[in-house]
Amino acid sequence: MDPQSQVLAWQTKVAFALGLKFEKVFVVTHEKKNLANVPGNIKIIVFPNIFLRAPMRWGGGKYLLNFWIYYLHLKYRFDKAFIHMNFEWAYFFSPFFKITGIPLSIWYAHGSVSPRLYKAHKIATRVVSSTKEGFRIPSDKLVLIGQSIDTEIFPLMHLKEISGVFIYVGRISPRKNIDKLIEVVDSVVKANRIKNCKLMVVGGPLTDDDRKYEAELFSRITALGLNDHIEFTGPLSQLQIAEMYKTVFAHMSFSETGSMDKTLMESLSCGCPVLTSNDAVINLLEERYRITKEDITGAVDRLCYIHQHQAEIDRFQLRQIVINKHDFSSYIEKLSYNIAR
Repeated sequence: MDPQSQVLAWQTKVAFALGLKFEKVFVVTHEKKNLANVPGNIKIIVFPNIFLRAPMRWGGGKYLLNFWIYYLHLKYRFDKAFIHMNFEWAYFFSPFFKITGIPLSIWYAHGSVSPRLYKAHKIATRVVSSTKEGFRIPSDKLVLIGQSIDTEIFPLMHLKEISGVFIYVGRISPRKNIDKLIEVVDSVVKANRIKNCKLMVVGGPLTDDDRKYEAELFSRITALGLNDHIEFTGPLSQLQIAEMYKTVFAHMSFSETGSMDKTLMESLSCGCPVLTSNDAVINLLEERYRITKEDITGAVDRLCYIHQHQAEIDRFQLRQIVINKHDFSSYIEKLSYNIAR
């Protein structure tokens, strides 16, 4: 629970919004920081980390926490449960859920399917996800409620002037295929197809493998002589990213996460054209916005087309893809309904 986190600020926003829908909300979390003005009906409880560290974790510490969560239940008498992404707690707490019969809802929105996810699905009363691509286990427990884009932080942004700048927003990771974006820039620059072409890469690495990948990207950019055409900004706040959509003509992504990429939907909320291979997003877009990593030439052609016609693109229409379907307000309405029922 950290509203200033570059990655997990959304968790705090969801918890506080649920506080407006329920009489009381008890948030169990690994860590809390930078919290102010916590609503009076929300209590934030931190896991006793002694159970999560060695040697306890090797002796089933997470399962022993069933006694602790049952104690909390006796103390606070909560009657619904919701797990936000950290789905493993569904089966770690399975004895508690079986004894109490408390209905459990899980939010999961990712393309990967693992044996652990099957175990969590078996325990859950229902699963809520953004799209069918975000939960790929066939299930009558699944309810699709859309993505949760904050349309106030990401309002409609009109271009200040014709631009040669496009953007990528997200984690720097091999799964994001940023090397393919470098190929696109190299092709555009060599053929001089976009005047003052520049790619802004917004985001940072999280793991050692990510950092190794980032170093490889830097080396590749230097080898191709593209240092003046590609800029890495590092992580930026949501407000800073939203402001950038006034100055870029497109957001391009070859991401392969398999679920609906939130950063792409934030772009659309601002009315910024999205060129993507993301499975869950391309279904919402016209053909001219669809690309694949196997066809870099086609991706270049579509980028150049969007650049050439940027002044004619109806940004309001792109924003309508998000409004009332994938915005934060409708998400909370649908989420709270499914937790409560």
